[in-house]
Amino acid sequence: EPLAGARQWHGTFASTQALPATEFIALLRVGCAPVAALAAKQDGVWTVTLDATTVTIDGDAAIAVQ
Repeated sequence: EPLAGARQWHGTFASTQALPATEFIALLRVGCAPVAALAAKQDGVWTVTLDATTVTIDGDAAIAVQ
């Protein structure tokens, strides 16, 4: 149960069509300076770049952080 008066953030992720499955890449930035962000998927592997940091995601695992 949240503390009385605690700040809360909520989000909804949805597709515009009924699909059997979908993927979402979300960047949550709370109280931080803006960053340049880019996400791309190739051959089933996501590459997410945030300023000078790159995260590679294959399935349910982050496989590389540079």
